[in-house]
Amino acid sequence: MARSGLRYLNWVRRTAYLWGVLPFACLASASAQSADGKSQVAAEALFKEGRTLSASGHISEACPKFEASLHLDPALGTLLNLAECYEKLGKTASAWAEYRDAIPLARAAGSKVRLDLATKHAAAFEQTPPPAPAAHSGSGQRTAAVVVGAVGVVGLGLGTLFGLQAKSAWSEAKSHCTAYPFGCGADGVGQQSSANSKATVSTVAFIAGGVALGVGAVLWLTAGSSKSDSVALGFGPGAAFVRETFQ
Repeated sequence: MARSGLRYLNWVRRTAYLWGVLPFACLASASAQSADGKSQVAAEALFKEGRTLSASGHISEACPKFEASLHLDPALGTLLNLAECYEKLGKTASAWAEYRDAIPLARAAGSKVRLDLATKHAAAFEQTPPPAPAAHSGSGQRTAAVVVGAVGVVGLGLGTLFGLQAKSAWSEAKSHCTAYPFGCGADGVGQQSSANSKATVSTVAFIAGGVALGVGAVLWLTAGSSKSDSVALGFGPGAAFVRETFQ
């Protein structure tokens, strides 16, 4: 295969990797960094308040505490307590969704007791179908809007990164030329090729990111409104999940 063909193939592979892996890695990294020490302390305090309220029978007051704690620190124990809280309130669809999301987290954590608990409860709801997400057509669309919008933000970030790298490569290429674009030598030509590749990736990333943001905005704005629905993107040990809450 000609060298130009090899370079093109390598560029395609790198681009596929960037769009297939990096967006989710960036999201996971951003989520992990946000759960700092202060957030974890606040999450633990909210969790304890929720447990106290639940134990004293104040279920309707306990659920918001677990929700807030889970938002700050998506811990498996908090997720299961929230599921149980929803179950006691009769929010069967929400309870089923939380138990279902807890299954991969419990499996990743190696907790058989919690895995069995989540699996048992989720299966019980599936055998007696909960009024499910189908009754809330807008929630799935808002979930898609959040995911697509996040990919758009990552796309713009990648576009900026590769744009800066392309600019640097062009400057480096010119430094190897006696009278740019002439007299550049092998190093100068190599830097020009690198700059062109990075500029192409930057352009594609900006276009794709802009389109994704636009699509995400349209999906969000055209979704059916429901004050009781909420969507959150969460990360746990070795797993990620989109959490939806229904009445």
